[in-house]
Parts: sequence; C-alpha cells; structure tokens
Amino acid sequence: MTQTLPHWDLSNVYPGLESPEFVAALTDFGQQLAALKAFFAERVAGADAQMPISMLAPPVGEAIDRLNRASELADTIRSYIMSFVATDSHNTLARRRQSEFELVAVHLRTLGTRFKAWVGRLAPVLDRIIAADATAAAHAFALHETAEQSRYLMSDAEEALAAELHLSGGSAWTKLQGVVTSQLTADFELDGQVRRLPLPALINLRSHPDEGVRRRAYEAELALLASAREPLAACMNGIKGEAITLNRRRGR
Repeated sequence: MTQTLPHWDLSNVYPGLESPEFVAALTDFGQQLAALKAFFAERVAGADAQMPISMLAPPVGEAIDRLNRASELADTIRSYIMSFVATDSHNTLARRRQSEFELVAVHLRTLGTRFKAWVGRLAPVLDRIIAADATAAAHAFALHETAEQSRYLMSDAEEALAAELHLSGGSAWTKLQGVVTSQLTADFELDGQVRRLPLPALINLRSHPDEGVRRRAYEAELALLASAREPLAACMNGIKGEAITLNRRRGR
C-alpha cells in the first residue's frame, strides 16, 4: 500500500513554479525595480537636507511606498520558492528559480541601502519631513531607526559590491549547509522497524515521548553532523567570515 505523505497546498499563492502567474509575478518584480531605479536617479540622487521641505517630503513618502510594494512582492515570491526548497533539497527546478530570483532581488537590497544612506543625510530635517508627509509620518519610528543605522554603512559602491558578492559568499555557503544537512541519512530503529531517516527527521524525534528514542536520535544526529564536519565548518567560516569582515568595515 502506497502512503501519500502530507504536503503543502500552495496553489492559493501561485499554481506552480512554471505557471504563467508565477512568471508574471517575476516580471512585475523586475519592472518595479526598474521603475524604482529610475525614481532614485530622478528624485533622490540630488535631494539633500538643504532643499525646501515641500520638495523633500513627497519623494520620501513615495520612496517608502515603492520600496514597500517591491518588498512585499519579493517576500511573497521568496517564501513561495522556499516552501519548495526547504522541504525538498533535491528539487532542481525550485533551486534554479531561487537563483534566478536572487539575481534580481539583489537590486532591491542595493536600493534599500541607498535609501538608508539618503535618510541618514536627511536626519537634520527628518522630523519636519515626517510632519509634512502622511506616509513618512506612518513610518516615523522606522525612519528614525534607519537614520540611526545609516552611520554603519560603507560607500554606495562598496555596499553594492557587498550585496552582489553575498550571492556567491554568505548566501551560497548558507545554501550548501542546508543541502548537505538535509541529505544526510542514517539507519534508525523506530517502532520495531529499522528505517533510513534523514537528519531533519532525526531532529524531529527530539519531541518523541520516549526518552530512549530521543536519546538515540540525538546521538545519531551528532554522528551524522560529525561525518560532515569539514564541509559544515567551511560553511560556518564562510558565513561568519563575511559577516565579521563587513561589520568591521561598516564600523560596528
């Protein structure tokens, strides 16, 4: 008898990774980023704290709205793709879609950093901007926090380079760690049967009601991780090495 395993029904988001609806969402995201880049070039690049508030407040509010719309769509697409990747690391289509999306999404990260730097430069008049624009007022706390955190930024060129290199740096190491650990398996006796269980299944047994099962599963988990200690150590060094280097360069 074949058992059908539980699965998520994601058709309420998009019908599939190759569906016209999903492709349209990716296209829409790219178009939003292109329009956002043009907006930054036209309305943000030359705007500084010396300009009249009546000229500064509208572009701040519009930038927030545009970034929020693009970020919401990006989060939806990213979460949809990850629902496949996180549950089946052998899904090559999902992993390809993930890489394709990240190549585009890196530009949103770069634009977000540019916005943060711009808000930092507007800090002397930020309260007046907030008072003059409804969208800015609705995001007052976030704007003040953004201005504060803007002190820890490198130059625009360095931040853009860091964002692009992250795809082949910390992000790539993170993906490798996930793939390696999800595909580790071990023979494990459970309910009188020996089964070949992957590492995530062994981790789930931490909540098993039987103390003996929990202990054996944990020991099997440690043994599996030890068997992959070299690639996992490389992943950790790659991820933390990038973070430490960038934090130091940003003055944290």
